[in-house]
Amino acid sequence: MSESESKSRLDVIVYFVVSPLEGPGYRVYESDDLQAMGGVPALERLLGSQSYWFAHLGQIVGEHNQHWIDGFTFKTSDLAQLPEPTEDAWQTGRLNPAFGKSEFEKRAFREVFQATQRMLDAWKTYVGTEVEAYALKELKISPQRLASWTTGLCTLKRVHDVLEVTALKFWYDSLWQSKPVPSEDLVLDEHSFKIPVQLRWAADQRLLSVDILSAVLC
Repeated sequence: MSESESKSRLDVIVYFVVSPLEGPGYRVYESDDLQAMGGVPALERLLGSQSYWFAHLGQIVGEHNQHWIDGFTFKTSDLAQLPEPTEDAWQTGRLNPAFGKSEFEKRAFREVFQATQRMLDAWKTYVGTEVEAYALKELKISPQRLASWTTGLCTLKRVHDVLEVTALKFWYDSLWQSKPVPSEDLVLDEHSFKIPVQLRWAADQRLLSVDILSAVLC
């Protein structure tokens, strides 16, 4: 590698953030900018203020490029080489209604969120290698409502509710190596849905089971 090539290369720190403000996606930070922000603790406080959950994925190599807004570029294929975060690598953000609450409440919100995303995954359509998909952006649940679920489960063993969610419709090519996420240039539309759900005790180690009964486009 030449000296000029070496100087143009830089370390890029990668996080994955699940945010009700923007939807799920990668966040990338050049290492020098990270230090200017106050380091990892300051960055993670920022990410926590904007998210349901976030996780540090690792580091990739980028290149200085003054023509890009961020001042650097990187290969999206490098993102595909980063490992999926383990369950205990995820940190709970302040926009999560279970932030600062019990593990039971955190589990309940996570199970409903994941069940809703599985429903959306079933709505994918394919034309050749092009895919239209949906990503869950916001699940509208207040901390008080979440607490009422857990109370109801302790007394009634099952709870019914109707939730409003916001989902992003986006497209991607199935040949792309990186994980498909609804980045700004890929989003086609944004929809609101009302989803009747049932929470009940599960027979397996997940503790809770979530059934989504139907979804209605608002």
